Amino acid sequence: MHNKSKTIALLVASALLSACVTPVPTAAIIGLDKEALLQKLGKPTREAMSQSGERWDYSRGHEGIFMYFVHIDSDGRVARYEQVLSEENFARIKSGMTKAEVIEMIGEAPRQNKIARGRGYVWSYKNFRSSVCIWFQIEFDPNHVVRSTGYNRRPAIAACR
Repeated sequence: MHNKSKTIALLVASALLSACVTPVPTAAIIGLDKEALLQKLGKPTREAMSQSGERWDYSRGHEGIFMYFVHIDSDGRVARYEQVLSEENFARIKSGMTKAEVIEMIGEAPRQNKIARGRGYVWSYKNFRSSVCIWFQIEFDPNHVVRSTGYNRRPAIAACR
């Protein structure tokens, strides 16, 4: 009976983990049309027009640990993709930038928290390169302008995995 319980527990855990797995972009998406891309990766987190066509953003992994930008050319085909959450891109976020500029560079954060008394809000991005649970955070003022940025321990309500 003990082995049967272990087997059931492992099957349940396996099913739960596989349900959390979401497809990520690979070189196989290059050249796909938008319909095929939707079938392969699902609905994007965000769609926007760009100078060369469109950009579809895909937040992937636990707490949005990865943010992929998929660039679609004017013919409606995937031209390239990139993972934009990096130390280099985090370092480019500066005080005075607008929310729109941040979204253009690293996408919208999956974790967003308001600051008390209407003083703005904080976006938190899980630092995928760190072996400890450190988050990159952007503090916006009420006018959607970056007030400050930096690294911090995990937000109080976020799990650390």
